[in-house]
Amino acid sequence: MEMGIGFKLNDDFIWIGSTNASIDDDTDVRNQRPVLLAELTEFQRSTHDGTINCKMKLAINHDDKSTGTAYNITVFLYIPNTVTFLSSTRHYYDVVKRAHHFEEDQTLRFELPRISFPHSSRIIFNVTMDTKTGLYLNSDNTGIAYELLSPLVSVLLGLDYDNTIFYGLSNNGQGYVFSSDLGTSWMSCSRTVYIVALYSDNFLNATLT
Repeated sequence: MEMGIGFKLNDDFIWIGSTNASIDDDTDVRNQRPVLLAELTEFQRSTHDGTINCKMKLAINHDDKSTGTAYNITVFLYIPNTVTFLSSTRHYYDVVKRAHHFEEDQTLRFELPRISFPHSSRIIFNVTMDTKTGLYLNSDNTGIAYELLSPLVSVLLGLDYDNTIFYGLSNNGQGYVFSSDLGTSWMSCSRTVYIVALYSDNFLNATLT
C-alpha cells in the first residue's frame, strides 16, 4: 500500500513524498472461535388477582476472549412446572437468517442464526406464576434455567486433507461446520470458508457407500 507523507503548518501543507507500506493479515478464519456469555434477568414484575406476571430477558453476547462470529447457536430455556410460559419476543442484530422458536412441554428452544460482535442478542419472554410460588421464586431466582449449545455435524461434506479439517452441515441444517480434531468437536463457519476449501486442490468430497 502506498502512503503519502506531508507536513501541515496552519493553512500551509508541505509535500514530502510517498512510501510503500505492507500490512500483514494473519487472521486464520478456521481458528476464529466464538466465546459466548449469557445472563438471565427479570426486569419487570406485576401482581394481579393472585397471579404474578414476570418479564424476563436472556442476553447473549461475546466474551472479550471471543475471536469469531457465532453461527447457528441453539438456546434452551427450561421452565419449571410451577411457572407458566406466556409469550416471547426475540431481538437480534446482524441476522443472516430468520430465527426459529420451538416449544415442547416446559422446554423452549430458540435457533439463533448468527450472533455478531457489535450487539448482544436478546430473548425477552413473559411467564406467570401464582403468588404462593412467587414467595420463593423471587426476582433473582425464578427457577428458569438456560443452556447454550454449539452446532453438531449432521452430514459430512468432505475433508481438507492437507490441513486435516473436516467440513459438514450443522445438525439444524442451516449452516456449515468444521472440525480440526478429527471430528471430536465442531465449530460453525461461514459459507465462504467452506466454498474456499471446497474448490481448493486438496479437498476430498465425502461419498456414500
